[in-house]
Amino acid sequence: MVEKQASPKFEQYLGAGFLICGIAWVWGFMTSEFFPEHASLSLNLVSFTVYLEAATIGAFGLARRTFKGPMKIGLRVGLRVGFEAWVINMVFRFIIFDLANALDGVILFLISFMLGGVLGGLLGGLVRKPKPQEA
Repeated sequence: MVEKQASPKFEQYLGAGFLICGIAWVWGFMTSEFFPEHASLSLNLVSFTVYLEAATIGAFGLARRTFKGPMKIGLRVGLRVGFEAWVINMVFRFIIFDLANALDGVILFLISFMLGGVLGGLLGGLVRKPKPQEA
């Protein structure tokens, strides 16, 4: 008997995207409080790592719960989660900041969210949550 693939719903992608963005926004607040007017390569590398880890956590959680199948499905879930988190982040940045500040770090967010999403999606495909045994 072939088991149907459980495809993630829009709300699940949205939840994973907001989880990723929440971690990124908390990090952005912390860096603005502790390192005001400080933009250096080391701070950008640490920020990249934090954004990558946030996307990995969000995509891992979604991919682990929603599918059981080939790795390409995990890759698709990870790419979608990473891109959706980037879109959510950019929408909120355009609402809150002026254009110059909103466009600051667009590439950094895109690359880190997409790479973290792919990593989390692939890892979530490897470590699946077992389904409960039905009687």
